[in-house]
Amino acid sequence: MKVVVERMDILTRKTFPKESLLRLVRVDDVLVLDKDQTMPGRGIYLLAETETVSRLRKKNLLLRYSKKTDYEKLFEEMEKLCR
Repeated sequence: MKVVVERMDILTRKTFPKESLLRLVRVDDVLVLDKDQTMPGRGIYLLAETETVSRLRKKNLLLRYSKKTDYEKLFEEMEKLCR
């Protein structure tokens, strides 16, 4: 029997299978998209949907995790992975 690993989405606070989420990790006070989900450190997880990314952009929820990040570039990367 295969175990399904679940993580909580920071926007909806619901759990989803890890494969359906995007992972962000803070490296040297900059948020980085962890495409392979293998980077060390505590990650934050987001549902991999364009609607989720646009809601995050509107609410500026990622500012609490890092103030030095180029958010426009990060949002573009996340939207590419959502499609």
